[in-house]
Amino acid sequence: MKTITTGGGPFKVPGIVIMYLDSLRELRGMPFRQLESELHNLSRIFRFPEISFTSIYRRIRKIIPEIGSDNNGALAAIDSSGFKVTLRGDYPGNKWHKIRRGWIKLHAAIDINNFEIIDYSITDEHANDAKEGIKS
Repeated sequence: MKTITTGGGPFKVPGIVIMYLDSLRELRGMPFRQLESELHNLSRIFRFPEISFTSIYRRIRKIIPEIGSDNNGALAAIDSSGFKVTLRGDYPGNKWHKIRRGWIKLHAAIDINNFEIIDYSITDEHANDAKEGIKS
């Protein structure tokens, strides 16, 4: 690859192109090597040098996401905590091969500006915060 200098240093692929490659990766689930070939096609059209898939990976990882204000400027944090359903310990269950009783989770979405609870849900131990956050 030939390096093009623009006065102060080597030419970098524009950030908007990296953002485009990142959106392709998110929407279509494309691996980084496939993004490299997509960049190769773009570089033929717009005449800028190509970079390797590792450089694409590094540039995408440096992108700082912008958080929009969809809910009147409210930003939320979601976390969960587990509670045992029974008072028994796990020793008898492990020793005598009894059925495991499990535990329940309380998922809470909290407004980070004023610490008010926006939404909450109670699930079993197999649910995760991301899916519960989408539901609220």
